[in-house]
Amino acid sequence: MIDDKNINEWLTRFFNGDTTCDEEKALFAYFRQTNIPSSVEQYREMMKWYDTGLQREYNEDEIQQKKLWILKPIYRYISLVASIVILFTIGLNIIKVEKRNRELIELYEIYEGSYVMENGIKNTDLSEILSEVQRGEYLVNRAFEESLQQSLDGVEDPMERKCIINMMLNE
Repeated sequence: MIDDKNINEWLTRFFNGDTTCDEEKALFAYFRQTNIPSSVEQYREMMKWYDTGLQREYNEDEIQQKKLWILKPIYRYISLVASIVILFTIGLNIIKVEKRNRELIELYEIYEGSYVMENGIKNTDLSEILSEVQRGEYLVNRAFEESLQQSLDGVEDPMERKCIINMMLNE
């Protein structure tokens, strides 16, 4: 039987691995008592741990830390994927902007010198007049096609048709 007088002997046997399962159960039961000598109080938590099958009680901070430790690789993976998506999106936008800039440069070269008269004022700012210039170009092309079609109406001879087309295109 374990009591306050022989507890140190039992602890020595326990730490040396000389106790049986039943003796260890008796030792754990001893440490479940409320009043034990202060000289062995330091072993109470350890014996409680052994008694509960080596189960550890976690406080809230430890549980939170453990959750974060488990989630860190997931967060890293998500961060990596998000970074790649962001960089890919930025790259695509840069390509789109560069393409649009090249198209604008080509348009400026094509329509260089164009202007629109508005209320007697000549506007040469292509960024402001581009849509009007393009609309005018469309109307001219449409009128040319209509004129060409009218000129070819009733002409059946292929050589004559080719001659009319060449004249209208100034070739």
